[in-house]
Amino acid sequence: MKPAKTYQNNLKNNKMKTTTLILGILMTICLSSCQRGCQSFERKFQSSKMYYDIKIYSGGQIIYHDSLKTIINNSENSDGYYYYKGDTLIEICGEAVIKGYR
Repeated sequence: MKPAKTYQNNLKNNKMKTTTLILGILMTICLSSCQRGCQSFERKFQSSKMYYDIKIYSGGQIIYHDSLKTIINNSENSDGYYYYKGDTLIEICGEAVIKGYR
């Protein structure tokens, strides 16, 4: 084999190894990000009040609507949310749209 060919083959092999290494690193980052994202989805607490517009639907109709400044958190082992309105605990589940803004 000629030296030029050997150099080209080594260069191709190095590019292939580098590409494989970069793809491996990117996949690791993506998978670890997804894992962290899913963990934070399970249970998340809000620590400061925000303004919220809350609508609950049934059959396409709004059956509950509330607008207020409060803290909304996920219910543990549930698909719902909860918040306090004054001294009253309000729990939300089902088809709900919660829009938060500052």
